[in-house]
Amino acid sequence: MFKACGIETNCKVDGRSKMAVEVGFHSLRHSFVTVAALEGLTSDQLKKLIEKAVAELKKLAEKAKSVQ
Repeated sequence: MFKACGIETNCKVDGRSKMAVEVGFHSLRHSFVTVAALEGLTSDQLKKLIEKAVAELKKLAEKAKSVQ
């Protein structure tokens, strides 16, 4: 999803053989919450949205596990 938008998700770190995650799901979640709060959503509204999203993600993860 990020790459389709032209966003690089990993970066090279000197002294490490593996790439480091620079942008990922947590970044997207943080950005959403920040923008939503700036637009006036209350903490209770945000909590309900995040809880619903987490529940949906758990369902998708379970479905993906059952397919493998």
